[in-house]
Formats: sequence, C-alpha cells, structure tokens
Amino acid sequence: MPSPSYTREDQIDIRVSLDGVPYGNSWDSIAGGGLTANKVMIRVGGKEINIGGPASRDDVTVGIQMSDLVAPWRAMFDRRVGAGTLKVSWSLLDADLNTIDGPHAYVGILNACTPPDMDKSNSSPGPAKFTIVLGPNQEMAS
Repeated sequence: MPSPSYTREDQIDIRVSLDGVPYGNSWDSIAGGGLTANKVMIRVGGKEINIGGPASRDDVTVGIQMSDLVAPWRAMFDRRVGAGTLKVSWSLLDADLNTIDGPHAYVGILNACTPPDMDKSNSSPGPAKFTIVLGPNQEMAS
C-alpha cells in the first residue's frame, strides 16, 4: 500500500472569478462553505427520532493580500455586491504542488466586499487583506 500524501493549510490553490472574469492567481485564504442540515424531530412510540431535513451551505469568505495589483479590483467588486455571480474554486495540493483533491467550486452571489483593516498604531501589524464573501447556491459544483 502506498504512503499517504498529506497536505498543509498553505498547500491550497484558491481561484476567484466574478461574472466569469478571473481575478488573480491563487488567493490566500478561504473559510466557510460548511454544509449543515436542519434537524426535524418526530415522536414515534415514545421515542424522539431525527428524520433529517434540508441542508444549506454556509457563506464562503475568501481573502488575498492587498497589493498594487489587487487594489483596483475593489471598485469592481463593490459595484457587483448583491448582484455579481461569484465562483470560488479550490484544490488541495501535495508538497510538489500536485492536486490531490479537487478542484471543487462554490458558485453564488457576491454578498460582501471588505477593504482591509488598517491600524497604523498596531505594534505588530500583519498583512493587509482584501476579503469578499460568497453567498453560495445550494449545490456544490465540481
């Protein structure tokens, strides 16, 4: 049996397109997208039984480090909040940057566009990040 090929959090390829136009190469972070089902309980013969329910996917937040290349995107993303079709795809990579899982994609509407938090008084500043939020359709595209 071959050895497993493990992956780390930083070994992910994240791609974003808005209204079919790709923006950048790999983005820095992705969070959310979990699938949760409603719990529907019924009583049968003195027992309470969970019969499941419809599932919904959580919003997906994607971020990229702010740069002179990224800054001009903000105006386009701002204009399309609530209307633009957003696609976020991701693949897990191995140590040699070969895809080991994916690509997977979330498709939906651009729900939010957030400029980076900036605090000049912060004694340990981190990178400025531009983030967007996708409100996914309730299907996962591949």
